[in-house]
Amino acid sequence: MVIFIFSSLLLLGSPQIMPSNPTTDASSTSADPATPDVSSENAKEPEKTNSGVGSASSAPAKSTPAKPKPEPNKKKDTQKNEIAKSFSIGAEIFFNYGITYNKNNDHQSNSWSISRSELKFGFTPSTNFSFFATTDIIDQDIDMVSEHGNFMRLKYGWAELKNLFFLPGKMYLAGGQVENFFKKQRNQATGLRFVMSSPITRYYLVPGADLGIWLKGSIINDTIFLSAGISNGNQITSNRDNNKQKVFDLGVSYKIPGHLKMKLGGYIRLAVDENEVNPDENSISNTFGVSFDLNQDLYQAGLEFLFHTYNDYLSGNEEIRHNLYVMSLYGKFSPFEKLFAFGRFDLLNYSHGTMSDDNFEANGNTIVFGVGYKLAKGLTLAVDLQAENWNSDNINKKNFKKYSDVASIESYPPQWDGNKTIFVHTRFDY
Repeated sequence: MVIFIFSSLLLLGSPQIMPSNPTTDASSTSADPATPDVSSENAKEPEKTNSGVGSASSAPAKSTPAKPKPEPNKKKDTQKNEIAKSFSIGAEIFFNYGITYNKNNDHQSNSWSISRSELKFGFTPSTNFSFFATTDIIDQDIDMVSEHGNFMRLKYGWAELKNLFFLPGKMYLAGGQVENFFKKQRNQATGLRFVMSSPITRYYLVPGADLGIWLKGSIINDTIFLSAGISNGNQITSNRDNNKQKVFDLGVSYKIPGHLKMKLGGYIRLAVDENEVNPDENSISNTFGVSFDLNQDLYQAGLEFLFHTYNDYLSGNEEIRHNLYVMSLYGKFSPFEKLFAFGRFDLLNYSHGTMSDDNFEANGNTIVFGVGYKLAKGLTLAVDLQAENWNSDNINKKNFKKYSDVASIESYPPQWDGNKTIFVHTRFDY
């Protein structure tokens, strides 16, 4: 009994030995990463091993960094791009091949020609100034009788001054040898210049370009375009001025508001020239024109009227007047993206006479119809038939008054009475 009690007291007084828990021991001996271990301030830093960052003695030698590439001069490149964009160049060439028959259906000739070979240049160094030039190669008489040769000429050349404080809207000044306003508007409206030129120049009512100065531009939200100017009126750019002609012309086009794409156009040209037969009198020439165009996705149509009168003098100071009336109707139908059909009908009436002589009168017409196909961008091919007829009691008396590059006014006898020509036209525009 005494031994049992004694042994129990020994057990109560001795320390208890508990089995160790690995998880509990590890957590109790490791420091909390969020709480610094103050007791280890004087402890030595652990040595860095090769498997980690490595010791200072084992670190690789520092390499010399590569020199950075110089950054491109963006300002200089931008200036070069702006200079390059200020220049423009283009070309337009018309190739024609024709088979001609007379009014008796007798074969007359096979011929090919290049009716236009223009090179177009432009320079716009700023928004306030632009310069444009167009050259063309023409077949022209060398000795005015029999020999012909190809010559390059300056067809158009003009400068434009824009953003002038005293001009309203988008108006600007254009000076130089400038294309006739109504001619340009009609060629752009029809899109058939490579087949046949517009009536105002085809029938020699006005020259294709004049040397002068014009006020041009659009107003009222680009619905109205105006052109008004004065010029020499004879398209002569050399120092050989064959006449004293001076011209004022005014042209306007108006886009009619609405879902239908319609446009109206008008043109007036007043010319005064020194008369060679009677120096005390002036020769007066007036031209008037109006036009209407309707342009839809599948079809396009237009109509224009022209009137031209010219007062001249015969020997003996007898006055003679020439009058020409022209009506022209055209249409285009485009059922497919690249294929289109077209037609044009011109009706003409010409008369001249004096106070002591009965008027001479002649009527004529021109018919054109064909199909065209856009082979590629800027390349169009067209096949068409053109027929021209005149009705007059005296064919030999038919003569228009025409403008040319050699003299301001010349007599022009029509040579295409009853002719029919099958044409293949090719237009290249870049």
